[in-house]
Amino acid sequence: MSPLAQYTGVAAVIALLACLAGLFLAPWADGIAFDAVYWLQAERADRADRPAEMDTTPVSVIVIDEETYSRPPFAGTPRVLWTPHLAAVLNALTDAGAGIVGFDMVFATSATGLVLNYDRDFLLAIRKSGMEGRVVIGELLADPLPIGPAPAFAFAIGNPTSIRPVNIRRDADGVVRNMPLFFDAKDGPKTSFALEIAMRHRGQPVARADDGSASFGGTPVPGSSGGNLFLDPGANAHPAPTYSFADLYDCAAAGNTGFFTEHFAGRIVLVGSDLLAEDRATAGNRLLLREARPATVTARCSSYEGAVLPLPVVDNTIAGVYLHAAAIRQILGPGGPNRLTGAPAWALLFATAFLFAALSIRLGGAMLIAILVLAVAGPVALAVAAYKSALVLPLGGMMIAALGGIGGMAGYRRLVVDSSERYLRRAFSLYLPKAQVDRLVEAGGAPVLGGEQRTVSIMFVDLEGFTTIAESLEPGEAAALLNRCFDRLGEIIEDNQGHIDKFIGDGLIAIFGAPIADPDHAGKAAGSAAAMLRSLEEDPIEAPAGQVRIRIGVNTGSVLIGNIGSSRRFNYTVIGDAVNLAARLESLNKAYGTRLLISEDTVAACPDRDFREIDLVAVTGRSAPTAVFQPVTDRAAADRYAEALALYRQGNFEQARAIFTELAERDPAAAALARRCETYEKQPPPDWDGVFRPESK
Repeated sequence: MSPLAQYTGVAAVIALLACLAGLFLAPWADGIAFDAVYWLQAERADRADRPAEMDTTPVSVIVIDEETYSRPPFAGTPRVLWTPHLAAVLNALTDAGAGIVGFDMVFATSATGLVLNYDRDFLLAIRKSGMEGRVVIGELLADPLPIGPAPAFAFAIGNPTSIRPVNIRRDADGVVRNMPLFFDAKDGPKTSFALEIAMRHRGQPVARADDGSASFGGTPVPGSSGGNLFLDPGANAHPAPTYSFADLYDCAAAGNTGFFTEHFAGRIVLVGSDLLAEDRATAGNRLLLREARPATVTARCSSYEGAVLPLPVVDNTIAGVYLHAAAIRQILGPGGPNRLTGAPAWALLFATAFLFAALSIRLGGAMLIAILVLAVAGPVALAVAAYKSALVLPLGGMMIAALGGIGGMAGYRRLVVDSSERYLRRAFSLYLPKAQVDRLVEAGGAPVLGGEQRTVSIMFVDLEGFTTIAESLEPGEAAALLNRCFDRLGEIIEDNQGHIDKFIGDGLIAIFGAPIADPDHAGKAAGSAAAMLRSLEEDPIEAPAGQVRIRIGVNTGSVLIGNIGSSRRFNYTVIGDAVNLAARLESLNKAYGTRLLISEDTVAACPDRDFREIDLVAVTGRSAPTAVFQPVTDRAAADRYAEALALYRQGNFEQARAIFTELAERDPAAAALARRCETYEKQPPPDWDGVFRPESK
């Protein structure tokens, strides 16, 4: 398996595990992360503090607040005895043309059992409004039995659909970010308090789609997938004009119908509590509420000489009636942001984890820190951009998936890859150059220890006449000169992805295509040989006896390659007939006066390079003849040489000699063949087959 395929598979497995972790922790992490993102990008015009009169939505809120509890006739009076006052306000609202009045209250007890007909006025008021479909009261779905209105109130309101659940739903961290739209109660499915009121205001029935979302006339309410409306944090603080119940009661008692008409005609009116310690919830805008000042009511109808308490801001919480108002606003308005759920959320988390796992394959140090920062900043930036387009991404899950991808890949590298790399470096740094060890590590594996059969290219290099040169030098000078030559040659070999197998006196053996497989090993061996000759021509290495010259033989073939030796001392080397032929080719240069000879197998493996055939030779130790070649430097001269070589093989030594002689001045091989033709003219070889058989190795 290639390293790319291996890492891709590992990254996919890590991404799957990180994705599962993100999905598991998302109920806790998503909400917290989203609240922070909303707070970061929220306009600092302080939506929580904006004047309520700026609100143009058809929802108003009447709050039973601390002021109501502190002033007569309510002070010291149990709320169960407030029904006459509620009746006065409800009648004033309906007479003024209020559209729908919703009581975010559960009238679970009645004073009628204590005082005969005490609740009569309120019962008549809700009876009248209930028959017209203009009032909705609350119930609380609980296990094992719901808490609903007392029988007198339930009978008076008439229509069971006018009694709707006021339950809110908290996320795993206790924060309200979604309002339920549908309930599957024991007595059948029910719309929520907010959805029922919104449906009546629109005058259209609501349908529950297959995905649980609410729709009117086939058009889904944005943000309602799964039967829960995702609340826009910007609409949750004080989403409607607000009035004090005590003030409106005094207004109704005084008969000031004009105030009610001005402020409530055609509007939805919600009545609920906004007290320090009752029916409060933490919502998704809680971070903004930290900066909020106590709000005041929108308008007052009557003058009150006592102290008027502001609406409370308690521990960044909000009264439940405002959550219902926010839900109604979104249902009737543009809707809320859509949450990415289901398969698309899975795909996003997996893609996030896979991306960061892939980015972490080869990174470390400062770059790893940068990736960690990106794992947090990237999802946040994406979530902010998506939220501005009314889409809520699983931000917490994305960050968990990203960090999980980074951590998983880092763990895999530490426990698996890095341990393998450390082993490879220990094992091969003894006999491979650092560049080759780095390539070996990058390839992700070692050759089969003990030996493997592989096709490679072998190069033999010999420093011509170095023994004679060394005789005129001190031992230290000879060694320095030898090392200088090998440094030059070794650098060229390594630049062409070869490595020096061993040094043999004043020569060396180099291997191309191992330990790392290289499909172009033959081309790189031939190119390396030509580069060495060119280097010594352009920048000669001088010695007392003249310039240092080299002879090179290159062959390609199948060899046994691996760790050869004893268990206590071994060497990574090659064995085989292909190695012997490379050595014979290096030595054969003497017969032709050449510096480089390449075998026909190497030439066949280099179809893109241009070579000329020098001769057909039966080298010592091989029965079959071998064609030997050189790189072409002059194509016209090479073609002329080939013409002479064909005549030579046909036994036409005289004509062949003429052409070889013509080329001999600039071509040592042609000069050698010219001399041989001259010899054969005088003494033709018996049974001539065109094959040269040297007398020595």
